[in-house]
Amino acid sequence: MIYHSSKHRDVLSYILNTRIRSTDRPLTRRCTVIWDLYDIEDGVPQKQLTRVQQHLAVHDVCGVIINLSHENISNTAHGLQQYVNFIRLWNPQQVTVWSSQADALQHLQDTVPGIRTLEINFWEYATRTHRGKLRRPKEPRRLVSLNRRYHPLRSQLIHQLWPYRQQLHYTLGATDPWGHIISDEEYHAQEWRGMPPGVQHTVEQWEAHAQPWRSLDCDISDWEQTHTWNFTNQGDVCIVMESRHQSRVPRTHAFVTEKTFRPIAMGKPIIVFGQPSIINTLNTWGYQTINTSADFNTVVHTAQQIATMPDDEYAHKLVYWQQVAQANLKRFNSRTEPLKPLAAAR
Repeated sequence: MIYHSSKHRDVLSYILNTRIRSTDRPLTRRCTVIWDLYDIEDGVPQKQLTRVQQHLAVHDVCGVIINLSHENISNTAHGLQQYVNFIRLWNPQQVTVWSSQADALQHLQDTVPGIRTLEINFWEYATRTHRGKLRRPKEPRRLVSLNRRYHPLRSQLIHQLWPYRQQLHYTLGATDPWGHIISDEEYHAQEWRGMPPGVQHTVEQWEAHAQPWRSLDCDISDWEQTHTWNFTNQGDVCIVMESRHQSRVPRTHAFVTEKTFRPIAMGKPIIVFGQPSIINTLNTWGYQTINTSADFNTVVHTAQQIATMPDDEYAHKLVYWQQVAQANLKRFNSRTEPLKPLAAAR
């Protein structure tokens, strides 16, 4: 029996291929308890924590999954300390840690010998569980880019593709997506901090003149809804602008979200911009992208080339890209098969 206390129980149930109960229920003699990154950061109630600790001390066949697979996880001692402290509350032999970033898992394994680690990407599985039915696009374009939260680089991308927008479906949000009561100007100013001022001036002038804002008719958190999938389906090639595009320290494994996995799950060719190691990370998992570098200028140049190709050249290239995309889809399906229930934890 597997127990879990907080978020995303439906996805975890799919990953583990079993029913998941609340941690408030009585624990069985052979069970696994899942604690999420959110539980650890918010602080597990001491009464609940003590109850589970006492149960695992008596029943050594039981185990704990510490699920860090939802978010970008540091690979440094300082960045991981909060999770290390939590791991040390348990017998290492009873602990399995999940994360999508292998370098973070290796650091945890070196720091707390005896634990088991498993490379799991929550968003990869979540995308599989929310894959929707698609309708035929009305006006398919060569390129599509879904950008909800405003970011300077996302705006720069649309700015650079503006002359070719007849080949582009896109969204670009203008307001603060998290509901904080600040003006668009204040929000944009926060986002532009640390970016080149010359570029900022050029892009802001364009924004003021072109008013390029387009949003889906839904809340920003409704990433799994059918209309999100159908919008993505309106282009042959998807330009993915991941939320995470920087790393404070060089690392080998990037954080990848549903923004990338959605077009993969749809069999769409992808151009991906994210953390510097994102292409290598995707290649390691068996996925291929059109661009071979995640450098922003390379992403823009690749998209511009596709937008301006003669029709016959584009048709020829698209056949090849779609073959790669189908291989990606096959790999996605194999990687997101449910795990054997307790084998995933023990």
